[in-house]
Amino acid sequence: MTSRHGNNRRPAVIGGARTAECVQNRPHGSKRSGRFRSRPRLVKIPKNSSPWPWHNPVRRVDNTGVAKPSNDTKSNSRAELIAALNQDLEREYQAIISYVTYSQVLKGASYMNIAAELEKHAHEELAHALIVAKQIDYLGGMPAVVPKPVKTSEKAEDMLRFDLDNETTTIRNYRERVKQCDALGEYAMAEQIRTILVDEQDHQIALATALGIDPPDNSKS
Repeated sequence: MTSRHGNNRRPAVIGGARTAECVQNRPHGSKRSGRFRSRPRLVKIPKNSSPWPWHNPVRRVDNTGVAKPSNDTKSNSRAELIAALNQDLEREYQAIISYVTYSQVLKGASYMNIAAELEKHAHEELAHALIVAKQIDYLGGMPAVVPKPVKTSEKAEDMLRFDLDNETTTIRNYRERVKQCDALGEYAMAEQIRTILVDEQDHQIALATALGIDPPDNSKS
């Protein structure tokens, strides 16, 4: 029911769902008999929440009637990003250990060049781990301390394939992380991860070349 002093209505029940009906006030100075009203805009309200946006701390409705995500949603997304970055950090630890080990145990003249390359990769992976740990701390998280399992083999080709598989997995995950950072407005963090991606793709190409195969398709999961 409309009062004398305003056109705001109480919540209406339509189709069993609570809604808030927003009605535009009539123009100032218009005649009562000819006043104009816009078509009511109905906004669906979740159960157990207030139909009025200023009473509801979880869902806010802007002047277009669109419900906006709350700060709690952003906090949850940041927590998810921290957890995902810790997974990345565990993979960096894994890469450091595998590159240090493989670079020292590869034998044979045909593997001397790639052994030296793996030693270089170990230093780069350490730099990546420091970058990722710094981002986790910036977000308010605690960096992981345990690496993912490292596979070993007496065959040089197996070790190179282990590294190649790990690099492919790492690249795909970092691509997802860039999207997460951009979605949260953490553009500087996304750029940091992009620099890591450049190195990881170089590692992938070097390993695939040593195995005499084409680099894997990073677009496939």
